[in-house]
Amino acid sequence: MAESRNKFNGNVGVILAIQDMALVIRENSNQDRRHEIEEDRVMRTQGEFHKTKPTIFKGEPNPRVAKEWLRQIKRKMDNQRIPEDIRVVIACTYLEGQAYLWWESIMSMPNIEITTWEAFESIFLEKYFPSTMKAMKAREFVRQLNC
Repeated sequence: MAESRNKFNGNVGVILAIQDMALVIRENSNQDRRHEIEEDRVMRTQGEFHKTKPTIFKGEPNPRVAKEWLRQIKRKMDNQRIPEDIRVVIACTYLEGQAYLWWESIMSMPNIEITTWEAFESIFLEKYFPSTMKAMKAREFVRQLNC
């Protein structure tokens, strides 16, 4: 009798362990599925955005070119109603050459995560439209007003 009770308790333990494993497998499968759905959403949105023929930015040292690229990308994203959570991912696919190398260096920095458009815009302008350029443009503007 005691032997059959021990056997029963052992079987219950095995059954519970199998149920736990099945639950973990199901949760992992659900996470994988959610990830696939998210990737599909990004790819569809990226495809639609690509139809607007966005320009490529290669890291030209001309601040006007950089600012214009950023302005056009933002305008196209606004027009296409690109969701905030994927704007940075999409914009960065239109960086090439030195600009992409710069972006890779930013993303490889520890504790740096640029996920919002505002953060991307800020760091992009900091790099390609530095404060010295802003000051120079301001002086030029004031000089033109005084003429």
